[in-house]
Amino acid sequence: MKEVKIKSALFQMTADSMNMIDDSLLTIILRNPIEVWVSCGEPFLPLDALQKSEKQKKQNWLEKDKILADLDAMKHKMRQLQGRRKTAFKPSNLVPTKRPVQPIVVEGGWTEETQEEMKLRENIQHTEV
Repeated sequence: MKEVKIKSALFQMTADSMNMIDDSLLTIILRNPIEVWVSCGEPFLPLDALQKSEKQKKQNWLEKDKILADLDAMKHKMRQLQGRRKTAFKPSNLVPTKRPVQPIVVEGGWTEETQEEMKLRENIQHTEV
């Protein structure tokens, strides 16, 4: 087989060579541009990989949105429970102690959290983490 040598020459445009371009050809090219992919060193991502990545991001945002909505609902329920406890306004018991630092201890009444409030507070703290 014979070796074929291909000579490549760089074509440089000058002001004179711009005048030699056919105007109708230039008009067609400008009206119907040719899409060209040019890399600047980053690897090419296939379209399906890009779509999969976008779908995953959207799914993560939806999950995060659901968690935040649940957290807001729990906080609202906590405020409702606290309000109901305070409006019930049961008087508390004052119990004397022998400690000079705190001679009287307040027991019961509207200041103590209910079991439901404590569980809800733990759920809120766990969700916020």
